[in-house]
Amino acid sequence: MSASAQRAWITYLSGTLLAIGLALAAMIDDSLSSVEEGSALVSQSHHGLHEIIDGTSKVKALVGDIAIAAGEQSLGIAQINVALSQLEQVTQQNATLVAEASMASQMLDGQVADMTELVGRFHVDVSESVADNAPLLLADA
Repeated sequence: MSASAQRAWITYLSGTLLAIGLALAAMIDDSLSSVEEGSALVSQSHHGLHEIIDGTSKVKALVGDIAIAAGEQSLGIAQINVALSQLEQVTQQNATLVAEASMASQMLDGQVADMTELVGRFHVDVSESVADNAPLLLADA
């Protein structure tokens, strides 16, 4: 091969290597860009995961608060049930007392009727004063 052919071949190879080098540089730049974009996405994902973890912790705390409140509410309802039971017992006792008072009142009504009948058998002269008859009442006794 002649010197000029060798120079042409070297020039051709140099141009080809330059084109390949430029293409490789462009590919490396594209790769770096892709790596930077991927790194930014990973960072965003990392931040998003931390927000999810924080949110989960908050939800866990809220569920714990709800459980505590539900327990307190359950105790309150149990106390209300006890109070209602006691009210029912007192109401039943009051109903019994009212029934007994009603029976006693009926008995007293009967006794009043009997007493009225007995007193009605006595005849008292209202024209004479009681003071005038006091010696007679004492003498009869």
